[in-house]
Order: sequence, then structure tokens, then C-alpha cells
Amino acid sequence: MPSLASIVTDPSVVPYPSIAIDDDGLVTASNELFRAVSGIDPVGQSVDALFDAHDHVPSRPAELVAALGEGRTIRLVGPTGSTRFHARATVGDGGGLLVLVRLMTEGHGKIDLDLLAKAVDAANNSIVVADLSDEEHPLCYVNEGFTQLTGYSREDVIGRNCRFLQFRDGVRDCEGAEQEEALKVLRTTVYGQRLASGVVLRNYKKSGELFYNELYLTPVHDASGRATHIIGVQNDVTDRVLQAQRENELAGRLREVFSASVVPIGIIGLHGETWSQETANDAAGILGLGQDHDILDGLPPSRALPWRSALQFVKDSNAPTRFDTLTDDGRTFEVLVSPIEGPDGQALYVAADVSDVRAAVEDLLYVSNRQLKRIAQDIHDGVGQLLVGASMLAAALVRDLDGHGQEDAASHLQELLTRSLAKLRSFALGLDPSDIDQISMRTALRRLAGEAEDILGAQVYLDGDALDLPFQSEVKMDLYRIAQEAVTNAVRHGGAHDIKLLARRTDTELRFDVEDDGSGFVSDTPASGMGLRSMRARAKRHGG
Repeated sequence: MPSLASIVTDPSVVPYPSIAIDDDGLVTASNELFRAVSGIDPVGQSVDALFDAHDHVPSRPAELVAALGEGRTIRLVGPTGSTRFHARATVGDGGGLLVLVRLMTEGHGKIDLDLLAKAVDAANNSIVVADLSDEEHPLCYVNEGFTQLTGYSREDVIGRNCRFLQFRDGVRDCEGAEQEEALKVLRTTVYGQRLASGVVLRNYKKSGELFYNELYLTPVHDASGRATHIIGVQNDVTDRVLQAQRENELAGRLREVFSASVVPIGIIGLHGETWSQETANDAAGILGLGQDHDILDGLPPSRALPWRSALQFVKDSNAPTRFDTLTDDGRTFEVLVSPIEGPDGQALYVAADVSDVRAAVEDLLYVSNRQLKRIAQDIHDGVGQLLVGASMLAAALVRDLDGHGQEDAASHLQELLTRSLAKLRSFALGLDPSDIDQISMRTALRRLAGEAEDILGAQVYLDGDALDLPFQSEVKMDLYRIAQEAVTNAVRHGGAHDIKLLARRTDTELRFDVEDDGSGFVSDTPASGMGLRSMRARAKRHGG
């Protein structure tokens, strides 16, 4: 039967820190592990002197076995303090054996280091430990997660530097700015004994398959402060990196299209009360926006106003809008501004040169106004004069038939002709309000309200502080036409009886609302009739 001393010193038999004890409780032999954890050579010392007195550890084998039972935690006293171990003892021929089965530590609670090692081995992450005392920094531990991630067994890697993961088919992958920078950080971390977080390397599995390895390195120091080991936690972030690469490639293609586009495109930051241009293509320079903190500072007030109004609308409503803007060379661009989803508060604008279209609209409106004026004049000079003549004849007929029994019919005929003439003149005035330059907007709309009541049978109400503004004649005429078309549409197509015209002004805009009690229509339905198209064209003519 082997002696207790030979059992203790054979690591294949007892792979734990252990000592052999004689019947008097003196240590007769110890293994290297015990000397390493205690920091002393215990041979010749009494067992109770090795452990904290408060733990009441007896020395004699039989008493020691009885005190420890199936296992108990005791504190081993060494040069740097005491360390807790879960210990067991047994009685043998000529003495006994004491084995420190598990190292225990204390914090907020007790930690079983055997359990801790099992937990690390079961972790989903890949975890490795490298020995810094060797200049090659070989791996001295890898967990199960590492073997599953890389395909290498523990026997394949223990004792090797972890750089073998950088090789595929015998060739080391160290090219490219990102890879070079990552390797530089690793070298600085390992040799400088510092932390490293989130370093991403191209690595290769045993099969040669590429994977992207995200590393977190932490040095481990001994009691003197010297780094003895470094712990590496590795994560496979291949899916994340490849997705980012795909997104970057797509963003690159979009940037190329963005830059090459002949259409002005840009992104504006909607921060506070100012608007900053975060990026724009070369074509956007035609719009005259500044590159400083507030892009509208360099624009004339008349050109800055529609920009400011549109951007404020997008910021407040998170909805797109469009408007017309002029350039230094006199061209007209229609600008579409749309919010960009996200927390940064941004808007994308795209502009199109609509100078020819707007010129055509101007020509159309000019021709329309001329035609309306001509029709009004024809009515006044033609049909109107005929009705005047017919009315005069009816008056004479009334006189001639007096006393003949037909004077009532003749009188009714005269009344009908007089009323028809009044309505015709009112209609002609609506076609060509020739004195609109000499009257206020409120007076013009009040006259429109009267005509609507006489001709259409609807009540029109006026309100708003903008009705008395000194509008330019063209603006006044187009506002009048918009109101006229809106009132007519409300009655003829919506069956409205009560209509309200409301004109309000703010610091940035004039708002003209038409409210009625008719059936209405879906506001985002594309305008198919000439009425809505002409209203929209007249509004756009003045930046609306």
C-alpha cells in the first residue's frame, strides 16, 4: 500500500492542495499545490497552526476527520492573509490526509470557485486565458464556448499564442486599415497590460471559415500589482459586421447617386429655431442656401419666408410639404420637403426647375383674366344692352296697355326684365371686378358675399385680421378669384348654405380658409376639375 506521503505528492492521485499528517498532528509531506496556495513549506508544523484559530481546526487525524465531516470551509493562513477552502480529511496507516477540495472566496456572498469554473465553461461567450509570464503569451485555458466557436479542441490550442486564429491556409491575415488598427490595439493592450473593449478582428475557424471576432481583454494582477494573465472574452459578430458592410455599400451607392444628381438635393437639420444644412449635392447650390448655422440668413426675406414656413410646418406636423422658390437668375424651383424618420430631427429636400411650367401657368392665368374681362364686356355691351332695350319697351308697353286689362302682365314682364338685368350686371361684375384696385379686400369679398346671396342663395360671412391688409393688385385679384371659386364650389357641388371666409396672418404666412356646411370632399384627392387646379395655380403664383 502506498504511503501517505507518496499519495500526497502524486498529482494523478490527489489533484488538489493536500498534506500528510502523522498521528501527533504534524505535517510529514505536502504537494506543490498546497505550498503554492499557502506560500510556505508546512512540513514539521502542527496542522492547527496552518489555519485560522477561530476555525478551531484540530491537529490529530481522528479529531480532524470528526471536525470536518463530509467537508467544511476553513481558512488557510499564509504570508498575504487567509484564504477560504472547502476541506476534507481521512485517516490512513500511521496518520491522516487533509485535502483542500475547493477554493472559496467571500464578497457579498460565498463563491464556490469550482462552480465558478463550471459556469465559465458553460458560458455562451468564448473565454480564453493567456499567460503573460511567458513572452509568447500562450493560452493556458479556453472554455467550451471557444471550442464550439472556432472548431479547435483544447489540445489544439493550449500552449499556443492566440494569433493562430488570424491564419488561413498558412497565410496570416493582417492587411487592410481596419485589421491593422485592430492588431495594433491588441499589441498595445497585451504588452501594455491594459483593458481593450470591442476590438473586432477578422479571424478564421479551424475549417478556414471567416468570422468576425469582437474581443474584450482584461489583465489579471497578482498581489504585487504585476499582470500575470490576460482574460479574453470573444463574441462572434459576423452577422452584425456583414450587415453593416451591406448598409455601408448601399449608403455609398446612394451617396454617389446623390452627388451625381442634376436635381438639387439636400438634408437640413431641424434644430431649435434655426435650420442647418447638413449635406447637399453640387446642384443644390442654385437655391442659394447658406452653409452656416442658419442656412436662411443669406437669403432675401421674400425668399427666406417660404423656406422658413415650410420647414416649421415639417417640424411641427412631421408631414411633407412643397412650395416655390426663386433663384438668383430668376428661375422658379418647386421644392418638396419631407421629414426623415429618426431622433435627429432632419428633413430631406428635393427641388425641380418648374420655370417653364410656371410661365405657362402665368400665361394661362393672364389669358383667363383677359377672357373673363372680354366675356364680361360682351355681356355688358351686348346682352346687357339688349335687356336694357327690352326693359324700356316693357315700360312703354305698360303705359300703352293701361286700362285695357293687360297692364298687370306687362308690368310683370318689366319686373322680370329689370331683375334679369340686375343679375346679369352682377354676374358680369364677378367676371371682371374692374374697380378691385380701388377697394379693400374686405370690400371686394363683401360684394362677393352679396352676389352669392342674390345669385346662389347662400349666406357668406367674413372674418379675419388680414382682410384689411394693403394687398398688391395681382394678389388681391387672385385671392378674390380663389374665394369666388371656393364659394361657387361649396354651393354647387357641396350643397352649402352657410359659408365662412377667414383670412388670418402670422409672422410667416397668410392663411385663407373657406369653411362651409356642405358635404365636402376628401382633401388629398387629386384635383381633376379646372376650378381646383386654377385655385392651386393662383396660390402658387404668390408662393402659396
